[in-house]
Amino acid sequence: MRQALVVGIDSGIGAALAETLAAAGWRVAGTSRRGSPGTLPLDLAALTEESLAGLAADVCFLCAAMTRHADCRADEATAWRVNAEAPARIAQAVAAAGGRSILLSTNAVFNGALARRAAATPPCPVDSYGRQKAEAERAVLATPRAAVLRLTKVLTPTLPLFRGWIAALQQGRAVTAFSDMVMAPVALDAVTDALADIAAVGADGIFQASATADISYAEACRHIAKRLGADPSLVTTTTAAEAGVSAGDVPQSTSLDASRLAGLTGRSVPAPLDVIDHVFGFVAGG
Repeated sequence: MRQALVVGIDSGIGAALAETLAAAGWRVAGTSRRGSPGTLPLDLAALTEESLAGLAADVCFLCAAMTRHADCRADEATAWRVNAEAPARIAQAVAAAGGRSILLSTNAVFNGALARRAAATPPCPVDSYGRQKAEAERAVLATPRAAVLRLTKVLTPTLPLFRGWIAALQQGRAVTAFSDMVMAPVALDAVTDALADIAAVGADGIFQASATADISYAEACRHIAKRLGADPSLVTTTTAAEAGVSAGDVPQSTSLDASRLAGLTGRSVPAPLDVIDHVFGFVAGG
């Protein structure tokens, strides 16, 4: 039986991935900074040789990270240790034990100026988080048979922003969404299936998960209102700038070219509104 190690198994993606791998016949172990029951303790901000020595698996999935851009700017030293140095050291330890690593990364390794960035495009990050993840990609890919899966916005059925919209619209209350902030969403189950597929076939290099195009948060909210049969006038818009969001946190585009992943998995790249329908259980035309 193949052994998987999920670093950050109590994260949203990590927990879902563990379930997907177990269902596919993997023996799954995981690490946690929080000391969750049944996990290996591992603090990415304070790795030691002793903690690294116990990390061995056929495939190690690097799911843990500091992902809030503001947090990465506020404490760059800690964020660099967690997002750049720790994945490199873990991947090196796993490789030394005969395993391989798969790193979760982000569209933030690009500057957001162009849509559908190709995987082979050199990273061009504009903020701390993007620079940290770009360095992690470089270091992990330097180890044998390693892979990277870059993600755009991952949607889950419990995502607070979307659940809040749904609850308000169902109650006939108005909601507000950004007209200038965009996403090319992917579903959580599509991400975990992709990771399992990459591991199962032993693929290496860079893969990207993304919808076919970007949509604004306002477009997503209007679509949800339509699916719920809510009054469209309940959806009002504002801009990220008006809400005080830094211009650096509002890329023009987030979409990635996901054709290599589609070729591996045999699953077509989804349209963004189809992703929303899938995640929240809406019926097309409803």
